[in-house]
Amino acid sequence: MSAICTIERTRLGAAGVLANALRAAQGDFSEQGLRDAWRAELRADPALHEDGWYDPPPGGLIVWVAKAQDGFTRAHTTSFRPETAWPGPTRYAPGDVLYAYASPVDRASALIGDFGLSLYNGPDPAVRRHALEVLEVTLATARAAEPGMPMRDLHAHAMELARVRGLTNAIESLSGPAGTNIGHTVPWSCASDGPAPAHLPFPALREAIRAGRRFLSPVEAWPLPQTVAFTVEPRLSAPGLPQMWFHFTVLMEGGRKRLASGFAPVLAAFGGMEEVRERLAAWREGEG
Repeated sequence: MSAICTIERTRLGAAGVLANALRAAQGDFSEQGLRDAWRAELRADPALHEDGWYDPPPGGLIVWVAKAQDGFTRAHTTSFRPETAWPGPTRYAPGDVLYAYASPVDRASALIGDFGLSLYNGPDPAVRRHALEVLEVTLATARAAEPGMPMRDLHAHAMELARVRGLTNAIESLSGPAGTNIGHTVPWSCASDGPAPAHLPFPALREAIRAGRRFLSPVEAWPLPQTVAFTVEPRLSAPGLPQMWFHFTVLMEGGRKRLASGFAPVLAAFGGMEEVRERLAAWREGEG
């Protein structure tokens, strides 16, 4: 199996496991409870390392619940790293925004299949429109990526798409040189990265993954090669509205591009978000 196919398979597997956990919970869960159910099924997969690479948070998973009654305060967190951002006892209620992220690592290849998104099935039309706007910016950014394009140019394109909609990127990066980004490469997905050090003990492998990324940031001049995988994941907010995101992986292989999402089973298990589902269906049917 090619590296690109392994990345896609790992990502889609994580999405399917989250969908299973949401169906089993039937809307009755805490941040920690949903995180633990998701993690338990991921750990049961022998093809994956026991934990995700993005640590902290512990285990490489995030589940947040942003409460509608306090103005979605939790949704304004800019980094998953601090302990205050880790899953806690907060329980989900209808009308809240749910955030979910996992960072699984394929055991044989050391390739990562990150997956994440925000979910909302409440009644507020402004939040529903906001979710659709965030999706549109993210899809348009991914569509614009081409081999040879400097990563900073793609970042600039995304930020202009966001600006004209009154959106700002809320990601604070402690790893990248710019202090912010909207995505990163999957290490060892392109030939110039060399072979993946799959033999390393997991703590060392986790650090190699962290260090091996190139960032979709305002300073990264690296041109996208013919074959590479990278994430597009702006977390976009606007005054009075929660930060939301739809984390895609762009898969380029021999100059041909496709996008991996895995959102469909998760959205079906969660319910609501009809506008987002319709837009994703149109994209899958070839609208772009």
